[in-house]
Amino acid sequence: MLDGLNKSIQVSSKVNGDTFVPTEKVIAKHYQTYIPNSLNIHLSLEGYQAVANQFWKAILIKEFLGYIDRD
Repeated sequence: MLDGLNKSIQVSSKVNGDTFVPTEKVIAKHYQTYIPNSLNIHLSLEGYQAVANQFWKAILIKEFLGYIDRD
């Protein structure tokens, strides 16, 4: 289910000219810590921090490459 959702988000991102930030591998490294309740898809605090770090990396890369308009 999550693979399909991520693929849909990735396709929509590309169509709209947005950036898709993959987080699956980061979460998989510490799956039980980041998703402690198998009946609840929501991440733990540590999981949200790991995902936020992935987003931050993507922002810094785009900024470094000059993709972000600072006006």
